[in-house]
Amino acid sequence: MAPFPPRPRPPTLEADSARFWSRVDKRRWNQCWPWLGTIHPIGGHGQLYIAGRNRRAQRVAWELHYGKSEGRNVLHKCNNPNCVNPRHLYLGTQRDNLLDAVKAKTHGMTRKTYCKRGHKLTKANTYSRPGTNWRECRICRQERTRRPRKTHCKNGHEFTAANTYRFPSKPSVRVCRICLREQKLRYRQRKRANAV
Repeated sequence: MAPFPPRPRPPTLEADSARFWSRVDKRRWNQCWPWLGTIHPIGGHGQLYIAGRNRRAQRVAWELHYGKSEGRNVLHKCNNPNCVNPRHLYLGTQRDNLLDAVKAKTHGMTRKTYCKRGHKLTKANTYSRPGTNWRECRICRQERTRRPRKTHCKNGHEFTAANTYRFPSKPSVRVCRICLREQKLRYRQRKRANAV
């Protein structure tokens, strides 16, 4: 049996550079250069099949102009996801990317105007956790903290100090001792019935 023929090597990025730049509307050096090829429906970034795989257009522009990006994200200074002008691109981390999106109000959570329960997120009604970009509706926060703790188990037994068992591995979980005893008793009875 003959061995498989060797796979053809994918073309290099440099070999496809003319094809890449033919899909760019080059303008003045300080303006955005829009990508004229395929646009990804989520996020609006340019994309193309080059060097044997699908790539983001801004990453290809960076690598053609500056060299490898060393696994870092290629970000836009101009906040235009369709721009491939190498002067408008810079390397950053995923954190940098998310902070840019929050600052530019393009992150999905920054565009929210209502909480999941329908309360309007105004400046007065929004609680922001200090030192983070996390925010929460003040009305929902108050309702959650006011919610009374359960006083009885699902079978109606009261949670008293003598009737409450807390698992050593999960001290926040409370279990009714009466229900636990009944569950163990049913388990032993089933075990005896199966043994006979």
